Amino acid sequence: MNTSIEDKIKEISLYFRDKMILGDYEFISCNDYKATIKVDKYEFDLWIANVIEVNLNIYPANSIITNDIIFRSAEDRLKIWDSLEPYVKAYRKKKKIEELKDLRDRIEQLED
Repeated sequence: MNTSIEDKIKEISLYFRDKMILGDYEFISCNDYKATIKVDKYEFDLWIANVIEVNLNIYPANSIITNDIIFRSAEDRLKIWDSLEPYVKAYRKKKKIEELKDLRDRIEQLED
């Protein structure tokens, strides 16, 4: 691969990484394992299932752009997490409420 092309890819990757660290993205959705965000018009999945300070990274990390998006420090990961956490907490709360409702429904069925 031509060095100038590699440099441009790295530059683009760093652009996206820096926007994520600054919280300059739109939250799209999340599940138990990943959060989907949009930077400019491009979507990225962030792995959120493990210890954030260690494991918050782009998922999957095998595309030409995401290979170079590496959050090198726990501080960078925590900056991203600070803006993601309210959305993830809301998702987890909603999920727990749904689980409780399902359990109540099952209890009612057993009582009938």
